[in-house]
Amino acid sequence: MSLKSPIVISGAGIGGLTLAQALKSYNLPFALYEQTPELLPIGAGITIQSNATKILEPLNLIDPIVKAGTLIHELHLHTHTGKLLNKASLEKRSHPTVGIHRGKLQQILSTGLESLNLGNQVTGFSEINGQPLLHTNHNKNIPGCLGVAADGIHSAIRKQMTNDTLRYSGYTSWRGICKDPGNVLERHLAIESWGPGIRLGRLYIDHDHIYWYATHNQPSGETLLEPKAFLNDLFQEWDPKVIALIEATEESQIIQADIFDRKPIQCWHSGNVLLLGDAAHPMTPNMGQGGCQAIEDAMVLAQAIKDHAPNMNLAIQTYEHERVKRANWFVTRSFRIGQMGQLENKLLRWMRDLSTQLTPFEFIMPE
Repeated sequence: MSLKSPIVISGAGIGGLTLAQALKSYNLPFALYEQTPELLPIGAGITIQSNATKILEPLNLIDPIVKAGTLIHELHLHTHTGKLLNKASLEKRSHPTVGIHRGKLQQILSTGLESLNLGNQVTGFSEINGQPLLHTNHNKNIPGCLGVAADGIHSAIRKQMTNDTLRYSGYTSWRGICKDPGNVLERHLAIESWGPGIRLGRLYIDHDHIYWYATHNQPSGETLLEPKAFLNDLFQEWDPKVIALIEATEESQIIQADIFDRKPIQCWHSGNVLLLGDAAHPMTPNMGQGGCQAIEDAMVLAQAIKDHAPNMNLAIQTYEHERVKRANWFVTRSFRIGQMGQLENKLLRWMRDLSTQLTPFEFIMPE
């Protein structure tokens, strides 16, 4: 098994960095290009669920992730009045579920990677005699035996392949991280609460900080410059602990983002250039599986390259065979859960809540 040229990766997010770590573990050559000039600990929180920590185990990354984050032992679904609808014990699973700051996760995944080229945005691709070339904003043409687009939902490479459009979910989101104000949440518990057209979730992401997110049905593009007053009004009838989280968050640290995905596609490649993570299957965050599925993509692809190199066609076929159906299922399921969680009609919400109470949690939120 030998490769004459490297696997060229676009994007140093969760998927791209995991792929680089996996390739490094197999002694396979790679070069990773990232548009930002520096990997900074920015962003909000993320949940790394047990399906992802399990697949990361061979890379010896579970311990540093757990150390930097917080173990999540239980997940609860509530109504906005505080009534428990359903819960899951995550301790029963074979591997841990961890809440962590996205920036800290990115730093852990980048540890020890030398072939990391920052400040280089990949803008497109071409192929010459079957060899892919990735083009950058510095007019560089980077050759490789395989090109991997791990450059997110707005992937330039996906746009060149498919030219499909974003799908708006119908709701926006706000995300914040605050220092623990005290007595607002049990340490190893994650909660999501459903109200009429609004939701709010919260969990610890380290010893001292809580990550929270809120959603609200509204047209896309309605950005609030001062969201605190709006959110306080939106959640005024909820548990006062919710307001305490919002109040404990600096307004400049509350991030608003409309929630989009893309409809699933069945082919993730063009020649020897392929898609990975959000570039392949961008999904709404309702199942907490976006980053987890990118990790699965990366590990499956690295294994396929290891097994079939230098035959990249067979590696791509293996990757798509193992990943397309599963990842696309999460795209569809997550979108539907979001529509269910954002219901406004009182009767439909009552029916949803009753169904949620009667359904085993593993069917509501499978891995």
